[in-house]
Amino acid sequence: MELVISKGVSITNPDLKKATNSIKGYASNIRKNYLRIASKLAEVDAQESYIEDGFGDVIEYATSVFNMKKTTAYNLLKIGREYVDEDTPDKTILADNRGDYSVSQLGVLLPVGVDKVVELNNDGVISPEMSVRKLASIVSSSEDENTEETNDGEGAGGNEENPENEPTQTITLWVNGDITFSGFDKCDENALTELSEEIQKVVDKYL
Repeated sequence: MELVISKGVSITNPDLKKATNSIKGYASNIRKNYLRIASKLAEVDAQESYIEDGFGDVIEYATSVFNMKKTTAYNLLKIGREYVDEDTPDKTILADNRGDYSVSQLGVLLPVGVDKVVELNNDGVISPEMSVRKLASIVSSSEDENTEETNDGEGAGGNEENPENEPTQTITLWVNGDITFSGFDKCDENALTELSEEIQKVVDKYL
């Protein structure tokens, strides 16, 4: 992910100005500081300090001030809300003696939901030592199991929670910009493997 600071954007709210300056400072090393950026976005969102400067929400603030893609801003906000350790903002709640997860690793884990990710991490099913490709495969298996359980409970009534048959799997990476892969509804293992290989090529090239 490349963070480009927009010129000519005026910030007047003291809290928002402080957060903006912090994020600008972190921009020199996005790979190392992405958790701190995510944490600051979550802080701005909680304080609603963007309102005074005319931004509709924290996403508009992030896209306007830092030229982030909307998907990138949404997912960084989600990481900041759910995964950043409040006491140690440069670590996730998943960090342990095996290490911590990178932004690209968290990108493939987000669709599973934080509770499930914590469970999988604590049970040793996933670890930061795994490649993005391996994590993507586990995510697919986990979501397939959830889909089967949901279908078993619905009977003939169908999936009322997803009436438009929206994609059940979305993989998002922040690599030199914004890349989103979506629409993998019940994809087979071969298709997922091919997709994962392509993702890994991108990750290896830019990160």
